Amino acid sequence: EFGLEESWSAAVKQRFKDSGVPNPFANDYFAFWTPDAGFPGVVLNVVDAIPGSPMIIAPFGPLPPREKSARAVAVVQVQAHSVRTLLELSQDDQRSIALSTAVGMSARFPYIFAPAAIRLTSAGSENERLSQFVDGGYYDVTGINVAALIHAHLSEAAATINARFPDAGPGGVFAVYLINIGAYLPGEAFNKQSTLGGLAFPIITLNNTRAARARNTQVALRISGIPRLDFKLAPDKAEFPLGLYVSNATAQRIEQRVGAEAHCREPFRGRALKPLPAGVIEAETFATEADVIAHNSCNIEFVSSLLSRAQAPSN
Repeated sequence: EFGLEESWSAAVKQRFKDSGVPNPFANDYFAFWTPDAGFPGVVLNVVDAIPGSPMIIAPFGPLPPREKSARAVAVVQVQAHSVRTLLELSQDDQRSIALSTAVGMSARFPYIFAPAAIRLTSAGSENERLSQFVDGGYYDVTGINVAALIHAHLSEAAATINARFPDAGPGGVFAVYLINIGAYLPGEAFNKQSTLGGLAFPIITLNNTRAARARNTQVALRISGIPRLDFKLAPDKAEFPLGLYVSNATAQRIEQRVGAEAHCREPFRGRALKPLPAGVIEAETFATEADVIAHNSCNIEFVSSLLSRAQAPSN
């Protein structure tokens, strides 16, 4: 039904056709990740279109209400409930979805893709009801609200476990880090005019409002005090292809914009988990490109050191 989902699944199948690796995009999303997996779980933001409420597609159970945490990051957003709950109530016996479907549900944008639907009542019934889902960026293009809520739950779990092992050393048994990745968008990007006049104005307004709210949400996170690693994509006029594969030249160009361990330098070393200076957080007064890349690179160095310690054999 949704051709883009099929194309993702077909591309991955083609890539791994001779490796014996099963195609994850064709498999059950809820079986794709478990807590003991050696790779990240994927949480996807969607919006239930009729009430306009944010929801998440997550491989774990519904998150308990965290209203205080939502207010703590000054985002003032409602709790994001789980789509999994609606799937369990579905009248179409649709208790699960493929990974490609989950990804596709979070990519339904106006005039490009139709909403995804879950039928909650029998077709043709007097009170027939569908839940229709669109891109999570309608409500929060940054994803910060849900990330902060998950961080709050994990941090509480970490504190409880670490308290049981007081001799575990600095950081305890495990620690939780929130990684925030944002692109540099110069001020003029939010003031585009259209030659289509009034016809395109509602869409341009929607897009500019989303961008402005994203900037406000980034500031809210900065003042919340939640420890995090900030990454900023350095300015560059290059446009990269959207696809599952990139050339070596493109990969190198992306590295130049993001950074690498080798580019970490003073005075940015040792500043991980500390916020970027205000001038770097705010796109309109962006610092130099070299400083942004150095900051990112030192964060990458910090993450690499964390992974090395985690993989080191315990004494």
